[in-house]
Amino acid sequence: MRRLAGAGALGAVVAGSVAVAALVVLVTAGASGDQTAGPDGWDEVVERVREQVRAHTFTGVVAVEWYDGGAHHRERIEVSHAGGVVHVEGDDSLVVSEEAAALHDGAGWEVLARRSVVADAELASRKYVVEERDGPLVAGRPTTVFEARHEGVAVERVYVDDDSGVALRRERLDPDGRVVRAVTFERLEIDVPMATSYTVAAAPAPEAVEDLDDARDPRRAGPGFALLGRWLHRDGTAQLLYSDGVLAVSVFEQRGELVWEALPPGEDVRVGGAPARAYSLPAGEVVVFERDGLVFTCVGDASRADLLALAADVSAPRDPIWRRLGDTVLAPFRW
Repeated sequence: MRRLAGAGALGAVVAGSVAVAALVVLVTAGASGDQTAGPDGWDEVVERVREQVRAHTFTGVVAVEWYDGGAHHRERIEVSHAGGVVHVEGDDSLVVSEEAAALHDGAGWEVLARRSVVADAELASRKYVVEERDGPLVAGRPTTVFEARHEGVAVERVYVDDDSGVALRRERLDPDGRVVRAVTFERLEIDVPMATSYTVAAAPAPEAVEDLDDARDPRRAGPGFALLGRWLHRDGTAQLLYSDGVLAVSVFEQRGELVWEALPPGEDVRVGGAPARAYSLPAGEVVVFERDGLVFTCVGDASRADLLALAADVSAPRDPIWRRLGDTVLAPFRW
């Protein structure tokens, strides 16, 4: 049995976590999926931001801030964008686009392309209320703030440049209203001439599939999250994407034995009765655990409590085929 330190597909996320997290979270803001049925206003905001990113070239400096166990972390990176591809200055091995991110040294990691989604996008469109208001200056530019609220509590904010339509800042808030993760342009120059054009290196992408054999892939998990897509990596790792319309969580599943000593330090928790390790990265909260011979790595911008609830649901033993068929038939009537 293979001994694993969490999902292999997450390894490059950890290795290039600051750059990848900053660019994927800010430039492609929002959950991925060709079919989006997010809350009124939020999916429109996300699509407008994506369109404006594609329409402009820019260079700038991005600051990434996050908290892990109360400790504050902050990193700054220089970025440039042209032709739908973002390049991390000073690191010629990494380019990121809306379709893919690749580490050119062979340790490739593919961001899930939006057009790879194969499952029904049944997002919890009534979970959030979106509020819009004038925002502060970000990178010296006037902004409009879009805030997603659940039961009166702000969960996520996106600050959009009034002139260009590009997202300048994105914040994730905890239930007490504290910012726990933020990605911000400190400096931004729009529509500047680009001396160099970048392309995303050709790398084998995970295969979008409709079934993952013995992998756990419930259509709904945690508080209002729905399954958007299933992928299979070359090493046999199964990958799932869940979203509640605003927040997104990726779940990696590998058959093997978890190597606990190889994991970063964090909080020891339990998922479905199994021991688990929870910690924070720039990419979001992470929960890693082993259950029934499968190693699960869950990572996303949901809160740790929501991530643990989703992890418990995803890793629960699969229902018999007759029950899954019944759920499929009855699903449209349960909203």
